[in-house]
Amino acid sequence: HLPPEAETAALARTTHIYAARRAQRTASQASFKTHVEDDIAEAHNTGSVSNPVTKDDFVRQNGAENGPAMFANYQEEVKFGSDWHALKDMPDDQQLKFLANRAQQMQPGQTGYAKGLKAQERLEKSVKEIQTARRDDPAGAVAKDPGVQAAYAQYDPQNPATFKLVAAARSEA
Repeated sequence: HLPPEAETAALARTTHIYAARRAQRTASQASFKTHVEDDIAEAHNTGSVSNPVTKDDFVRQNGAENGPAMFANYQEEVKFGSDWHALKDMPDDQQLKFLANRAQQMQPGQTGYAKGLKAQERLEKSVKEIQTARRDDPAGAVAKDPGVQAAYAQYDPQNPATFKLVAAARSEA
């Protein structure tokens, strides 16, 4: 049996250790969450992820019971971001072909069929939004065209000849 002062000191030390571990775990979880969010944003903005989170990372952070399912959700979000990035620059007819090809890949009775249908509906909604934005603001849509953006990058206001490249790219878009 410990004297009361030693017992109090031991209890205080144990409480301190647990608090430090809890703070470390909270910081690790926040960092992990930020990494996941950054990956999804990167997929939307670039079409890919340069340093993806692994399934093992999800299991370490969320446990063997929840980690695999959370990883699957992460993969779905990254895939959606990548698909969205590709779709936003496609002409309308190519967007529709893309959607049709995706729909043909899904087979009733296949594992993940329900998730596939939800992903397809989400992509279809995104295509509608992209096409509506193009119809509502054609000039804005043309300005976002990769060829037009490349021409603008070469545009020099001091050299009027470079504007011809911009005009040609806008006309082509």
